[in-house]
Amino acid sequence: MLDFDKVIEKITSFLKAYNFFVVENHKNHVKYESTKTSIVIGYDEREYYYFAIVGDKSNISIPLDVNNLTNVFQYDSEKFIRSPFEEFFIDFFMTTNGNRILTGDRTIFEALKRDRDKRAEEYTRQLLQRQNLDSADKAWLSNNYLVFVKHLDLIDKSSLLQSYELKYSIAKRKLNE
Repeated sequence: MLDFDKVIEKITSFLKAYNFFVVENHKNHVKYESTKTSIVIGYDEREYYYFAIVGDKSNISIPLDVNNLTNVFQYDSEKFIRSPFEEFFIDFFMTTNGNRILTGDRTIFEALKRDRDKRAEEYTRQLLQRQNLDSADKAWLSNNYLVFVKHLDLIDKSSLLQSYELKYSIAKRKLNE
């Protein structure tokens, strides 16, 4: 029996106690459903890791990862990283409010969705900030102070290095000459 099959055997036994049934079973991919919840367990052979995706019947589908386990469930990320997948999976659902996923509690799926959206917004903000800093650097090198100031005005100045603050004040002074 493959390692994946052994893992799935333990997880299937656990989920059956919560009225979940296997609805899809493919190589390295099993989908379980109850009346309110779906759970997908998979194994990525290229990256050598297991994953779990949870969803409700309104089509919210979210991968469980170290971020939402910590942010939404206050789960010990070390257990997630260091434990064999099947031990983590069962421990998570038994020792945290992760069991609310098993019961189809709508509020936990909304919390997961909010966490996912918040992280996506932060990622986008950081990406835009990096793009504006790169454009500002190019403008500075070509002595285009107006464009430099314009790009720095688009970002959160509290996160700027002191060198950018100095360049910003120099650019403003040059524009006022």
